[in-house]
Amino acid sequence: MRNIDQNSELNRDRPWLEDLYREKKERTVNLVKKSVDFLISEKLPVTLTNISQISKHIDPEGNGVHPNTVRTNTIAHSYYSKHSTSYKKVINRRGKKSTHRNNFKNYNFENIKADRDLQTVHERYKKMTKQEIINRLIAAEQYIVENNEKWVQDQFNLYIKDT
Repeated sequence: MRNIDQNSELNRDRPWLEDLYREKKERTVNLVKKSVDFLISEKLPVTLTNISQISKHIDPEGNGVHPNTVRTNTIAHSYYSKHSTSYKKVINRRGKKSTHRNNFKNYNFENIKADRDLQTVHERYKKMTKQEIINRLIAAEQYIVENNEKWVQDQFNLYIKDT
């Protein structure tokens, strides 16, 4: 994803565009700051969608700021991320060291109870990362395969004893 600073670097051979880019960048930053401040004063969540909607009302031209513009403008994005609780939640979720890490070998599927609270299980899985869920699924498949093989072997041995 290119940001406005990179556009400036790409157009060094076109100095007449520098002023235009600088004005657009400043306009974006001002609209984002005003929108974020308004959202905070109204105790509304600071999200990219809300910034985009509010900026259309604040902008004298009525154009507002597109959510992707906030992402690509480094100053506007830093102001947004500093004040957005939803952005901080995503960052915290990504950076969290999970306590649910399970190795294939150390998860004991024999202790799972049939009458467990499935809503709690659902919530626990939602907190896991994709990699943790993949590991759990592979471990469950391995457990099923191993137990199917044991069952088939036991059935075969019972058949041999009976005949």
